[in-house]
Amino acid sequence: MRGGHALPVAWALVGTLALGAAAAPVVPPLAPDAVDESDLERLGVQVLDAPTVGRQPLAWYGKRVEAEVIPGPRRRLRSTAVQALLGTAAEPCPSARVLAVRRGVRPDGERLVIELDRPACFRSEPASGPSVVVRAHLAAGALPAGVQATPEGESLAIRADPAIPGFAVVTTLGEPPRIVVDWRTAGIVERTQNWTEGLMYRRRRLVWEGRPRRIEWLEFDPKQVRLGLLRPSGGTLTPLSALAEEAGAWAAVNGGFFNRMTAESLGPRRALGVWLAGAVSGLRPRGAVGWSATGEWRFARFAPTFGLRLGERVVPLTAFNGLAFADGLAVLTPAWGSSYTPAADELVAVVRDGTLAALVEGGGALPVPADGFLTVARRGGRSTLAALAPATSVAWQAENTPGSVAELDDLIGAGPLLLQDGRTVLDAEAEQFRPDVRADGVARTAIARRGERGLLVVVSTEGASGMSLESLARFLERELGATDALNLDGGGSSGLWLGGRIRDRTGGFERPLADGLGLWPLRP
Repeated sequence: MRGGHALPVAWALVGTLALGAAAAPVVPPLAPDAVDESDLERLGVQVLDAPTVGRQPLAWYGKRVEAEVIPGPRRRLRSTAVQALLGTAAEPCPSARVLAVRRGVRPDGERLVIELDRPACFRSEPASGPSVVVRAHLAAGALPAGVQATPEGESLAIRADPAIPGFAVVTTLGEPPRIVVDWRTAGIVERTQNWTEGLMYRRRRLVWEGRPRRIEWLEFDPKQVRLGLLRPSGGTLTPLSALAEEAGAWAAVNGGFFNRMTAESLGPRRALGVWLAGAVSGLRPRGAVGWSATGEWRFARFAPTFGLRLGERVVPLTAFNGLAFADGLAVLTPAWGSSYTPAADELVAVVRDGTLAALVEGGGALPVPADGFLTVARRGGRSTLAALAPATSVAWQAENTPGSVAELDDLIGAGPLLLQDGRTVLDAEAEQFRPDVRADGVARTAIARRGERGLLVVVSTEGASGMSLESLARFLERELGATDALNLDGGGSSGLWLGGRIRDRTGGFERPLADGLGLWPLRP
């Protein structure tokens, strides 16, 4: 999806009407042993910087504790520290009363302060702009000019529009209990969490190049954390969360471009030394990155070529594990899928154990042999297959330049290539990308390298502005210190999954994907 420029947006404080103790809790009572970090955020607990593995500092209305993190990918915390912070385990969200609402101007933006008679639970929902939900009773006459109150079901929303674009930072203070909303027009607000050895999660909010930005990224050490390709087991498009859960990944981002109608990857893919897909037929080389288990990286413009060995001669393949071609030959291996139904004008060679087993013209679904592959011929390619004698030896082969990214065990192609060896090399037109990929204000995903560490970066458009490819390249180089970077798929496909949930946006929608990139600790 294409994002627009960020505009001033409303911030809302929503609380229950005067229903007293009968009001439904914001979340169920806390579990006696452990609580998900995401549940704490829905209570209004501030999840602070966590530089130490296994420890998570928390804050709530002036109180601060450090909770033990239970080892594992879902980021669960021991409940004892959380209960001490909230003051009770049975009813973590008692009703509160709004005593006053104050609004003022600061050198770096605006501030809204909501004073309460006791700490109240709330949650931040920046779907259409930063908003907050809180259980509270509203005191009459407590609203300053420019702040409105609107009933919303069993809740009451207090809304105020910032005068200038920026980003909202929501915190709490104690004595007296206050919820503070700052609309920041300058500076940087960043959270850092050391998830496990070699894996860091960072989230940064700032106004950059004149627009509010929200960037989230995973920083990992390839010697401690494995980077790998995520692929659906059933060969169908699958949401990022399901891809990650199925593979047992600790974290993940979306992968490269794909065809939503055929579920084909649009670019080369290689995993653990096995070729999964080739380049799109007829396109110039596009950006790609290859990596190895030893931490070697290569970023380049790359288009693998494949050939079909027929006895003693080799003929070029038009496509490998893809059907986006008009004329020639394509190979479909088990990595492509379990079966293929040829069109009436297609001739298909069934190859098993390196030998031509059958030639099939049209007809029903053909299984892709587990011990071989199918070769699909269209138009001019038909005569090549039709001339083959029974039991001819047939094999496919990759033909690549020594020293290319294809020599590494894992590879993903997308593009455009943004940075290479410390230089900006962005040329979307040369890589033949459509204008919508090159547009401004778009959600973005990129894979990058800084020194010996890898970066998986997502630019969100939720409550913020997306980026152009040019802005993305500048941000990666100037703000994150990357020397090499590749743009991945973006827009509605863009996503960062961590701790059992999508981090860069709220809501339940996820666009199904053809693949993703996952991270696994080598020593969990």
